[in-house]
Amino acid sequence: MKNSAMDRSRFSDRMVGVVDRIRRRIHNALGTRPWRVEIVTRSWSGGDRGIGTPKDQVLVLDPVPCVERVTRSRQGPAGSEAEGELVLTEVSLRYTQDEVAPPANRYTEVVYRLIENLGTNQKTTYHAVNGAPIPQRGDKAGDKIGWYIRLKEVPDLGKYDEVAQS
Repeated sequence: MKNSAMDRSRFSDRMVGVVDRIRRRIHNALGTRPWRVEIVTRSWSGGDRGIGTPKDQVLVLDPVPCVERVTRSRQGPAGSEAEGELVLTEVSLRYTQDEVAPPANRYTEVVYRLIENLGTNQKTTYHAVNGAPIPQRGDKAGDKIGWYIRLKEVPDLGKYDEVAQS
């Protein structure tokens, strides 16, 4: 078994495939997941980020996870501004921790790319993992089954869309 968070002796873990199929059918039919979520891992051939030829590896999360904004306000130059992070839940436990939080190093970049999925022309945003992902199994009240992943927005990386589509 790959580096997985799943424990086949647990009933909830044996049900992951069923839960994934139900989530996929319901959310696709209702159109209730407005963001396609991709994990983009970019490697550079030159030994450092930005040097050499980039090579992108894209993992599209399926079924589409729940994206929630955990927002706080801060006082900015134009008044109160939203600030905070995103939380992904209902990310299938069939993904390993290394798949949902690939290791980055001096020649590898990792971002989550959120692409609007319902035709409302929302801007594509990029995010970095902000803390270790936590596997949830519905053990506590309010827990969902799947990875709980905190993300912090990072600047628009610009070239990601061009390179990934070529």
